[in-house]
Amino acid sequence: FAFRDQLLLLPNRLRFIEQIDQIISNNVSDQWVCLIDIDDFADINDVLGHRYGDLLLRSVANRLQNALGSKAFLARVGGDLFGLLGGSSSLQPELLQKLFVDPFVIDDTVHAVSMSMGMVALDSQSQSGADVLKDASIALKRTKGLQRGSHTLFTREMGVEIRERAMMMQHLHKAFDAERLYLMYQPQINLHTRKVIGFEALLRWRTDDGQMIPPTDFIPLAEHSGLIMSLGAWVLRSACFAMVQLLEHEHDLARIAVNVSAIQFRQPEFVGLVQAALRDSGLAPHYLELEITESVTVNGAAPFEDALMKLKELGVQIAIDDFGTGYSSLSYLDKLPVDRLKIDKAFVAQIDSVGGPRIAELVI
Repeated sequence: FAFRDQLLLLPNRLRFIEQIDQIISNNVSDQWVCLIDIDDFADINDVLGHRYGDLLLRSVANRLQNALGSKAFLARVGGDLFGLLGGSSSLQPELLQKLFVDPFVIDDTVHAVSMSMGMVALDSQSQSGADVLKDASIALKRTKGLQRGSHTLFTREMGVEIRERAMMMQHLHKAFDAERLYLMYQPQINLHTRKVIGFEALLRWRTDDGQMIPPTDFIPLAEHSGLIMSLGAWVLRSACFAMVQLLEHEHDLARIAVNVSAIQFRQPEFVGLVQAALRDSGLAPHYLELEITESVTVNGAAPFEDALMKLKELGVQIAIDDFGTGYSSLSYLDKLPVDRLKIDKAFVAQIDSVGGPRIAELVI
């Protein structure tokens, strides 16, 4: 009972790990573990109901059992996650994908599904069934993130990379708590008068041993872990207070620019955070410029446009960062209240080469 999934009457996660352990201890050669995940299964459950989802799971299990029989050990590892253990000839990813080309017929309804897979080969370095399953999960996650409906084969380098990311994530949390993150202020200059007219607040991380970690490394980690919310709020408040100090010392400045992550902007409380930072620091709203990337604007979702309008009503300025790459669209510039475009670095860097200024000139 403890080793059997009650819905599909298949071996469960515990039994699957036990089976992998047996294969490792018996030193059976040429064995693979494959995790198969039904893409968008949560949406299927939400839209069509749990009964329909259960019937789909049964259909998938039956198809795998009928196709593989005794050639592979099949288990239900989790919700819509199936585990296979068998020889490489039976678990060829191309053959497994072909099993799901034909749609399923459920309640007289034809339903096509796609499957994402993560695979790992058992070898002399395989330590335990739990470790192997973890490696297969890493490969599956890579598939879901990069190309759903396909497969990824786990490599040792992938494992090292994941562990390094996890380690850096830990260090990032500690660095934030220990105030090892700080702001630098990059001047914005009027090219006609050569005067400094504002600053952009840039987040930097210096480790205890003096090493600088590039923002391109730690900002995506902060976004992935959710730390970006606390970090972003701290950056916003710090920049507002710094600007007030500069103005009190009678510096003639027009704005302080703060980068805003797409994840921050999508939070319902974001406008409230901006209001609080302005109120607490005493900074007049027109001095604050929020820089958003095009990826935020491309969705054109109503909540995003509402937030933008509320910020404009406050008097805050809006700039679009990295303009000209990725999701570039002129159509949204016509309807969104944007004050400034920041031309992407790729086009600025080539300004002094032959033919280099063309795109920058076009944008201007």
